[in-house]
Amino acid sequence: MTTALTITVDQLRQLGDLLEQRCGIRVGDALHTSVEEGLARLMAKLGMSSFEEFFEQARDPEAGLRDDLVNAMVSRESWWFRDPETLTAFVTQALPECEARASQREDARVRIWSAGCSTGQEPYSLVMSLIERRREADLDPALPDSYEIVATDVSPAALFLAVAGRYGAQAIAQGLADELRERYFDQAGSTWCLADAVRQRVRFRQHNLFDPLGELAHRPFDFIFLRHVLEYFSPATQELLLANVADALPAEGLLFLGQSEELPAESVFAAVPLGDCTAYRRQP
Repeated sequence: MTTALTITVDQLRQLGDLLEQRCGIRVGDALHTSVEEGLARLMAKLGMSSFEEFFEQARDPEAGLRDDLVNAMVSRESWWFRDPETLTAFVTQALPECEARASQREDARVRIWSAGCSTGQEPYSLVMSLIERRREADLDPALPDSYEIVATDVSPAALFLAVAGRYGAQAIAQGLADELRERYFDQAGSTWCLADAVRQRVRFRQHNLFDPLGELAHRPFDFIFLRHVLEYFSPATQELLLANVADALPAEGLLFLGQSEELPAESVFAAVPLGDCTAYRRQP
């Protein structure tokens, strides 16, 4: 059982400043039970009983607590089919054009990266959107291997839930239509279990967006979904993040942000109108 932790606003601000220094993520000064619980779990894991002891270790770059601190303090709010206009434009306009290009390549795969995927709702929504597109075209709904969907997050805890594909009543109700819930989930008591036909089509990996891409981008991605992630970063840090992500996109690839998000003043991307939304492409 996790030991109760009482944290003051000043202590939260200290941790928030440290988090911004280490990886550019900004958190507010408001105290939330989820943050206190996350920090309490982390302190218990480290065998610490006081904030002062914990903060001293967190300040030490050699302690390797950066990702653990992000996991404890950053909201994991997520829901299904977020920004539906973006998904519609992706499926009806961007994807057919990409498939036509891919058919001319030796490797005809269409590669999609859901970055900052939290507990999996976004990449799974993408898979369901692709399957629904095939159903509407009277094609075999089984998604062919030519689609490769990779999803990453900095939080091991979030990824554990994402890989399992099991959601409670509150999570399942956030943005998921009843028809799709009945089609793609089985109910087991109070838990909804995602069908293997969807769950097994996403490859999850732990990754911090500021770290080198490495094997993750051994081939370029055609689409990167980086939605509702930039809002956690300062403008200067957003520029660094976007420059890193741009290395994973070819010239014709598209980046999707959240509908409420905008590029920082200096960016390697330029806006591309796409249906009722805006996508972004690397500037030459």
